[in-house]
Amino acid sequence: MNITSAIQQIIRNKCLPPYPPEKILIRRRIIHRLRGGIDQKLILMIAPSGYSKSTSLNQWFQDAQLPSSWFSLDKYDNDPAFFLKGLITSLQFLNEEIGKDIFQKLQSSQKPAIEELLRGLVNEIREKLDESFLVLENFHHLQLKPVLNMVTFFIENLPENLHLVITSHREVPLNLASLRTHDQILELRAPYLAFTTEELEEYLNKQLTLQIPYGDLSAILQYCQSIPELIRYAALCLQRAPDIGAIIRAMEYDTSGKGHL
Repeated sequence: MNITSAIQQIIRNKCLPPYPPEKILIRRRIIHRLRGGIDQKLILMIAPSGYSKSTSLNQWFQDAQLPSSWFSLDKYDNDPAFFLKGLITSLQFLNEEIGKDIFQKLQSSQKPAIEELLRGLVNEIREKLDESFLVLENFHHLQLKPVLNMVTFFIENLPENLHLVITSHREVPLNLASLRTHDQILELRAPYLAFTTEELEEYLNKQLTLQIPYGDLSAILQYCQSIPELIRYAALCLQRAPDIGAIIRAMEYDTSGKGHL
């Protein structure tokens, strides 16, 4: 495998949907809210790792049979050409004909302006795609202005048949005022993505059949700081524990708030 083929394989691997955990936390409340944003131009999900952002999106796409593609970003995508290659590769999972000419132009010694290439990509999306969703995952890795300007241009010129989803650990440095003004954006942040007592009861008592009293659920929720990933690990501990009550009492007395399971 030559260097070019190796790089292409790396990019393709970044465009695969996330692998779901063995025992998935089904966030029906989150999925229902996502359904309500199906017509929005942009869906923005901002929360630290472990808040079920990607898992909920993947579950929604599968349940509703929505065509979707993924692009998991990292620090190397701050290079405009590398980002554009990844963007095109992710869209080729929806239609393999998209962006072939643009790939060739990127290899040319006289590359056209990035804005010109993006404009051509938008036109191809409009002509060659059915209604679809594109997820830009881990957007917090994008920090340099040239690539952020590319994303801004892409959003501003996005055709109606493609909806963009951005997930990030922190606020994104994009000007989204126009989308908010025209009600074209759905925004979900950590307070909304955090677990509720009702979700915890459904997960522990109905899905995992642990039969934990309702009053003890609040201790678990507080101990895990309502973070879905911590709740999943807590559930594993509770399933394996010979004395569930002892673990819950330990949670009640632990005031560190750091989830030392």
